[in-house]
Amino acid sequence: MIGRPFDAGCVRRMACLVVLALLAACGAERRHEETPYAAFLGQAFEHVAADYEALAERARGQRDAVDQLCQPGADQASALDEAHVAFEALVAAWSRVEWLRLGPVATEHRYERLFYWPDRGLRGRRQLAAFIAELAPGDLDRESLAEKSVALQGLPALEYVLYTEPSGIHAQSAQCVAARPIAELMSEVTASLAEEWRSKGALTNALTRTGEPLSEDRALAKTMQEAASALTLAADGKIGQAMGTQAAAARPALAPFSRSSLTAPSIDAMVGGLRQLFDGEFQRLLPEDSRYAGAGLLRELEDIQFHLGVLAEAGSWETVVRDEQHRKRLQYLRQPLLSAHNGLSTGLTGALGLSAGFNSTDGD
Repeated sequence: MIGRPFDAGCVRRMACLVVLALLAACGAERRHEETPYAAFLGQAFEHVAADYEALAERARGQRDAVDQLCQPGADQASALDEAHVAFEALVAAWSRVEWLRLGPVATEHRYERLFYWPDRGLRGRRQLAAFIAELAPGDLDRESLAEKSVALQGLPALEYVLYTEPSGIHAQSAQCVAARPIAELMSEVTASLAEEWRSKGALTNALTRTGEPLSEDRALAKTMQEAASALTLAADGKIGQAMGTQAAAARPALAPFSRSSLTAPSIDAMVGGLRQLFDGEFQRLLPEDSRYAGAGLLRELEDIQFHLGVLAEAGSWETVVRDEQHRKRLQYLRQPLLSAHNGLSTGLTGALGLSAGFNSTDGD
């Protein structure tokens, strides 16, 4: 049986069907690209990338301040004040990105090179003290420091150098032998991190190490989970462990930046960064019937910052964790920190229809 040949009308109808199919496919692709999460992920990427750029700038400032402090004939008191001011700014900048352990900082142990904490049993602190005690001029440079233990590098190491017997710091002192390469290495590492973040171009590219971008829902879930983990670490690891069960059993040195009494300001900076992150596009992303929970998260973060501000003005960190009145405020603080953790890791994650669990297919 021989079929009828296609006439011109049939060809036109087939052509129209092909065009409609192509248009439908393009529409589906656009819908895939324009998920509800895109605006928040774009805001979050800019937030983190800008914070890393600020961190790199503060690290350069710290390097220059240490270099000035360790110059022969420097005005010691003035130069030490400048180095402490630079350290305070550096800690604040680091604290704003500290919550996110994914992305470029997760490679080459760069997170630990900048922030070796928790320091279990303060073994790293003892290793650092013994190492510095044996240093002589010419013993250490940036390259040789990079090959040594991460406990000898980064913010905790520089804090120890700048705040332990600071009156003894001079150009030929062991503190200066250590401080210069520590500050130079931090400046180098933070500059590379800022550059790598920008080169990623999007949060879905930045949170993975395999080169395969994450889906937008997984990138959002990971962002929320990272923030939640940082909040519970602040409540239990930083505040809880330092407090102990009673004032007599307090161990203030277990908290980061206890020596410089920047513990409360550093947590404040971290919470402030998260408050900014989860305002704006994140609130608009939530379903109408869950926006009260999003607003509640912001109120809790604001409340945490208020009490941390009071504690930052209350005296040294050791005074804060040993004083009964301040301990009550610290104990109270753990409640909104853990509540905000629960909100991000379960309540708001569920409201957005996300799974908080990670798996091997995430490309991380």
